[in-house]
Amino acid sequence: MLKPRLIALLIVHDGIVVQSFNFNHYLPVGDLRVSIEFLNAWGIDEICIIDIDATNESREPDFRTLEMAVKNSMVPVSIGGGISNLSTVRNALLAGADKVVVNRAFIKRPDFITEIVSNFGAQCAVVSIDAFELDGVFYCYDYLSRKKTDKTVEQALMIAEIVGAGEVLLNSVQSDGKGCGMNLRLARSLANLVEIPLVLAGGVGKGKHLLDALQVQGVQSVAAANIFNHFEHSPMVLKSFLQLNGVSQRILEQGAYGAAEFDILERPVR
Repeated sequence: MLKPRLIALLIVHDGIVVQSFNFNHYLPVGDLRVSIEFLNAWGIDEICIIDIDATNESREPDFRTLEMAVKNSMVPVSIGGGISNLSTVRNALLAGADKVVVNRAFIKRPDFITEIVSNFGAQCAVVSIDAFELDGVFYCYDYLSRKKTDKTVEQALMIAEIVGAGEVLLNSVQSDGKGCGMNLRLARSLANLVEIPLVLAGGVGKGKHLLDALQVQGVQSVAAANIFNHFEHSPMVLKSFLQLNGVSQRILEQGAYGAAEFDILERPVR
């Protein structure tokens, strides 16, 4: 069985990596290249770069900057934001991406995913669904209008499987940036709905939140953003915490905390 992946989300706004809070407020983190180097050095499994300005500005992601940033990455990189046609997909792959992440274009035209799969393979196509809860129902969220749509997450997820997406990145809008835990209700509501791999995102504040998510049926991997800016060596610390709690991880020998215990704040101690 494949090990669950720990995926880093790098949200790019105005050309720099930022922390996101409820898809509404942003704090600067820094240079994209530096973030990628740090994550590679400390054992992240995968990196997902989302240019949140691209769709709003009706443009492609900044592929020149992305190419320079990812050329030394030793782990798979996916690129999202402004992915709306096959030419953009091709440019993303030429810039060094292994996958593309499609959000708004999928909601508007699901067959676009089928086109990506037919031309580049299912492993290249990631559907991103932003979930917003209202009266106990999870709806797809439109981050441009900052409103929920009429389409439910269940409907979108079933469509994503039908059109052939390789996996779905499922992000809880109301959990984003809070660090209070991932939306397990959202994940559990979809557990038996489809067979497509689910990557859960939003709300990670500590390793226990990742552990709880990975124990939900159907969640094969987890993604996080802000937590990687909170403490030193964060990817390896989080992965060592998961490993210690029975979730097999890819651990870099030079950075392992395998012999450590973790205190009440989940800091490694020897």
